[in-house]
Amino acid sequence: MHDRRKNKLTRSGIPLLDPSDDLAAHFLGEGKEDHAEEDFTKLLEASLSAENMRRARGEKEGVQQRQQPVPVAEQVRQYPSVQDELDLHGLPSADAAAQTRIFLLDAARRGFKTLRIITGKGLHSERGSVLRDIIEQVLVELKRTGVALTFVWEKQAKTKSGSVLVYLKGREDSAR
Repeated sequence: MHDRRKNKLTRSGIPLLDPSDDLAAHFLGEGKEDHAEEDFTKLLEASLSAENMRRARGEKEGVQQRQQPVPVAEQVRQYPSVQDELDLHGLPSADAAAQTRIFLLDAARRGFKTLRIITGKGLHSERGSVLRDIIEQVLVELKRTGVALTFVWEKQAKTKSGSVLVYLKGREDSAR
């Protein structure tokens, strides 16, 4: 009966103790130190294995880790100096917008990456520079559609500048 009772469990899954059981062995874990140290060593070796380390870093075998995207400012630093420019002085707004689209799409087709568009400051116009806002709308649209990477007004502020630098995406940039 002693053996049967030793394997019995309460409803909670706790083993029932027998009066003849060695309580020190149960509660103090005496006699288990050798096994515990051995078990810890095996567990530590297993957790530090190359497979587990790779899994912990989220890597998969045969899969190359994704590279972090290069910030736009860093990409622009690697672009060439201005390769072509378009002067829109004196053109009506609609013509300037159409010519800008054609110029940029053609430049992208030819593989150009850095362009200058001269809008003028509007110093000789009664209403100031109208073309800056029109051209900026075209550039925002081309950026949204993936033709342009970014654009920067040459004097760091649209109100002070009469020209804008446009950085087009190359074929290799379109995949990003």
